[in-house]
Amino acid sequence: MSNLVYRYGLLAPTVNADLVDAQMRAAHTYRNRLTEIERERRGRLRAIDTGHAELCALHVEVTRTREALDAAVSVVIAERKRATSADLAERRKTDPNAKPRAKRPDTPEQRERIRAAREAARVARNAWMGRRAEVLSDTVATADRDQANALAHDDRIVARAQCGVYWGTYQLVEDADNAARKAPLWDGDQPSDPRFLGWRGEGAVSVQIVGGLSLDALRDAGSTQVRVDESPDMDLGHRMGTSRRRQLRRRCVLWLRVGSDAARNPVWAQWPMVLHRPLPDGAQIQRVTVHVRRIGPRDEWYATFTLRVAPPVPSPLPGAVAVDVGWRLRPDGQIRVAAVCSDSGEVYEIILPQEIVSGLARADSLRATRDKNLNAARDALVAQWLANCIDGLPAEWRERIETLAQWRSAARFAGLAIWWRDHRLVGDDTAFDALEVWRRQDKHLWLWETSQRTGTLRRRKDCYRVIAAKLADRFGALVLEKDAGLKTFARHAPVESETPENTTARSNRVLAAVSELRECLRNAFTRRGGNVVELPAEHTTTTCSVCGLTAAFDAAGSVQHTCANGHRWDQDANAARNLLARWRERSRAAPEADPARIVDPAVPTESRWARAKRLGRERNERQGLSHAAPE
Repeated sequence: MSNLVYRYGLLAPTVNADLVDAQMRAAHTYRNRLTEIERERRGRLRAIDTGHAELCALHVEVTRTREALDAAVSVVIAERKRATSADLAERRKTDPNAKPRAKRPDTPEQRERIRAAREAARVARNAWMGRRAEVLSDTVATADRDQANALAHDDRIVARAQCGVYWGTYQLVEDADNAARKAPLWDGDQPSDPRFLGWRGEGAVSVQIVGGLSLDALRDAGSTQVRVDESPDMDLGHRMGTSRRRQLRRRCVLWLRVGSDAARNPVWAQWPMVLHRPLPDGAQIQRVTVHVRRIGPRDEWYATFTLRVAPPVPSPLPGAVAVDVGWRLRPDGQIRVAAVCSDSGEVYEIILPQEIVSGLARADSLRATRDKNLNAARDALVAQWLANCIDGLPAEWRERIETLAQWRSAARFAGLAIWWRDHRLVGDDTAFDALEVWRRQDKHLWLWETSQRTGTLRRRKDCYRVIAAKLADRFGALVLEKDAGLKTFARHAPVESETPENTTARSNRVLAAVSELRECLRNAFTRRGGNVVELPAEHTTTTCSVCGLTAAFDAAGSVQHTCANGHRWDQDANAARNLLARWRERSRAAPEADPARIVDPAVPTESRWARAKRLGRERNERQGLSHAAPE
């Protein structure tokens, strides 16, 4: 069996909307309470770490080297900011629309000082982490850590009993907390703690169906957790668009349990829903979750159905296709996101459609317009009104706008405009009207920007899904690079790097979203029973697919390359051919048994519950030794 998640759009709740909002707020409070408990647990564990005399001295050295590195970096960054600002001011004397460009006035000596400081910080951190693992492995330290974990466990039990959240929803909160607790205790040499979440009107309510729910039971009026009522007479035309679209979609109502009354009977909430695609036959529904998220100034509601389905039948299609992902700017201005090579010798390119590039550029332009309008409104408000009457304002006003000249958030100015309506002053008509005009215009641009960006991103994902489906319908196997190293491209170059960052390449990386393309390819082949193979990426680009010669070269200089034997090829297409060749070699070779997967029937396996009991006994034994240890 395998799991699938289907998503459907909803309208705002029509029954028990207040209860849904209360559950989401209570879940948000519960999540922050679990975050508080986790931060306290991590504080106790770090106190155990730093309480050891030797570890404390090593950590002091780590802190000293880190501060020295930060000081060296801050000097260089400050010089670069000053040089960039001066260069921009000089160029805007002749071109008012000039954009800032990075300047590097720092010297090689300064960059070498940063390299030395970074190396010293690395050595100190490794020494501290290595010794920490040895010191904290003794019985007493392990027992102290068990006690800190036990205290947090007891606090979580109390928090659950007091949260007031329906059990299907609090499981979502606890799943998120469990994921946060897996993060390391230290981020390098700095504490690593989960963050508290602010309330933004977003949340989720959920039910989990133990044992699963069939599609027939989903339509049954006697269901006690979730049900779907088809309502062909319900009119959603005012929110659905054209009559043709209404004919193609099944209108229905989603009922979800969000609580229980005193007699433990279900308390339901209701959402109008559109089934734009049917749920798969034979699926068992494991969980249904209703989400709401803020997209600009509006709310978007949607439901996710987590399904348990039979594994797909292996694809009978012959052949394989290799995809080498990577963004490159073509001479015609288009962005290529991948090169595709099939085992029949066909070579394709996956090009990001121009309307997606222009759509995201339009969203960025709207954002820039909002920033300019905000700066102008703030400067006018400070210069024309507040500078002349700040001393005569009431204390409540002075406290609220004390730092207004430094505000950069549109939400703060919008909040001020709304608060101002109920706190008018004599002679404030001009300033209030100007701020209100800005607020209305900014809300319009905000809605335009978010709708433009969201719609464009959805079109890009749909484009990738269509491409992936076409490949999965033609080939039975997909070959990808095992580790494309995409995270390394998202990191900024070190300050001491001699080579400046390529801002165009970084911008194109965001536009291309090659990770999203890889995920769409995996899903398409997996859903159709295809085989997804990930192979190592070493030397796929630098090895000639014609003669097999491996030689390093400047891959950023040009997409085309000619090897020493005179064979000219496209870098990404060459990498795709090499991936395909490696897949053929692996397919021809006899599969070797993995010793780690060989199970000896004579050796009994340990169940999950037996392992939990064993770990509990060991923890109790450590606690007993800790209590018996001399002070």
